[in-house]
Amino acid sequence: MRKSILTIACVCAGFMFTGCGSDDGDDNATPQNFIIDARNIENGSDYNSHIDSVKAIRNYHENNGAVLYNILASAEYVDGGFMMTLPLLILDDKWTPISNNVIPDGVNVSDPHVKTTSVDYLATFKNGQATGKFEYICKTADNHDICASYIYVDRDITITGSSDKEEDNWTVINIFDNIVELKKGWNEVYVTSIGGINSTTFITSNVKPDRLKWIFKP
Repeated sequence: MRKSILTIACVCAGFMFTGCGSDDGDDNATPQNFIIDARNIENGSDYNSHIDSVKAIRNYHENNGAVLYNILASAEYVDGGFMMTLPLLILDDKWTPISNNVIPDGVNVSDPHVKTTSVDYLATFKNGQATGKFEYICKTADNHDICASYIYVDRDITITGSSDKEEDNWTVINIFDNIVELKKGWNEVYVTSIGGINSTTFITSNVKPDRLKWIFKP
């Protein structure tokens, strides 16, 4: 899957800004714990024999054949499901504000000093070995995927607009449906991915679709 410069998507597509930077933050209300409730996984009991834990991971990358990532949170896989609490984070001087990255023309972030991270995958493990991942996903009437994604911000922001960028004869289009609002702390947003002949379009929204299901992908 080709990734865009500014796509809010963690399980389905990447939106992560890390590195070095600094900012004082603001005084938004302290966020509450965010719980992922996945006790209703489709055919969840079928996976009891090869899943014993689920980990929320970020900063996933490969380096010289090695797979590297950071673990944000873990949960036991019990009776065909899991519940996971994503931790409250302090995005300090080790984190880069969005303003240090390229924000595409046509996209407006209400506070470009916001710092953020996201869940790349909800990865599954058995005896310490990776076995797959879970996605909270559904399909639209015209057979496009909509995937829930989890993003953390250190202050309230809104994102509006759209952009497109061509990379290697492939166009990546980002559309932020109406006004995408993110509250300080963890947010669940919904990303529709639409594949074209020479393009991929991502539409990000706050509106939760019907028929989302937890699906295991080995």
